Amino acid sequence: MTSPDTPLSGGSTNTTSTTSSTATCLHIEPGKNGYLPPEACGAILLYKPSLVPAAIFFILFGLATVFHFMQACIHRKLYAFVIVMGSGWEFIAMACRSMETRHQDSSKFYVWFTGFFLVAPICLYIPGSFSFKTIYI
Repeated sequence: MTSPDTPLSGGSTNTTSTTSSTATCLHIEPGKNGYLPPEACGAILLYKPSLVPAAIFFILFGLATVFHFMQACIHRKLYAFVIVMGSGWEFIAMACRSMETRHQDSSKFYVWFTGFFLVAPICLYIPGSFSFKTIYI
């Protein structure tokens, strides 16, 4: 059995190997607001998120959840529970998005945001699927 470096015909083999140590990412510490540039190793987002819009939508979805809950209690409609649950999940998603703007090297906020953000519309498009004994009056 011959090794790959051993010539089969008895002649000499001149092999050279070059190794390149180019980094695929830079090891950068998060800034004072948790910002990491896209080329950093721990960066999850490829853009600079802003806290103000995330906080505004956090507040808006919180108000929507409270108002829908109040309307569900006043009008005593059980199917409103689906809308309350959907807006509550969006509220949780926006809370995670707000936290993600300050902790960009932590994937837990990104995972929670993505999960709640993608599942919340199901409550709005399939009424009654997440609640039991929903009555349509």
